[in-house]
Formats: sequence, structure tokens, C-alpha cells
Amino acid sequence: MFHKLYLLFTEIVLAQVPSSGVSSGGVWPPSKFGSQTIGELLNRIAGYLIEISIPIVAIMVIIGGFQMLFSSGDPEKFKKGKNTILYAAAGFAIVLLAKGITSIIENILRV
Repeated sequence: MFHKLYLLFTEIVLAQVPSSGVSSGGVWPPSKFGSQTIGELLNRIAGYLIEISIPIVAIMVIIGGFQMLFSSGDPEKFKKGKNTILYAAAGFAIVLLAKGITSIIENILRV
């Protein structure tokens, strides 16, 4: 899965700027993500992270539920399932905050 994410961003990382240069504030290549500024690029990346994290969170909540269901009265196994759900929710909250952080960074860079 991570190699697919790497391939998604290699054009941005490995792209060479043409000899004519890039207009101020632009991102090269602009056609890959349809972004013209760094803020737009960060917003698109945050959007992709949200899209990727939704199914992962759902799977982790299901796994945590099964851990709790099959704990057989063992408090340690039940706590492990509870923590799995808690950590999945906390991670998803951080991913959602990334969208807000990108707008804060964009506003700071505009000054």
C-alpha cells in the first residue's frame, strides 16, 4: 500500500523545473494534481489522507469490536479491544485536523 502512495508523489518529488522556471507561487507539475499553489496541494493531500483513512478506521473499529466480543471475560483482552477502537478514533481525529492545519499554514504563508 505504501509503495502506491510513494508512486503517487514521486512526480512532485522528482520533477525537474523547466529552464524557463515556474511562475511565482506555482507548483511543478501543475497538471498532476490540478493545483497551482502550495496551499491547494496541501489541501488535496489532506483530502487524500481522509479518503484513505475512512476505510482503515472502519476496519480497526470492527477489529476492536471483535477483540472485545471474543475476550471471554478476560479484562486484558477486553481492554485491548477498547484501546484499538480508541486509538483508531484518535488517529482519525488527527487526520481530520490535518485539513484545518493546512488552511492555517496557507493563511500564515499569505502574510
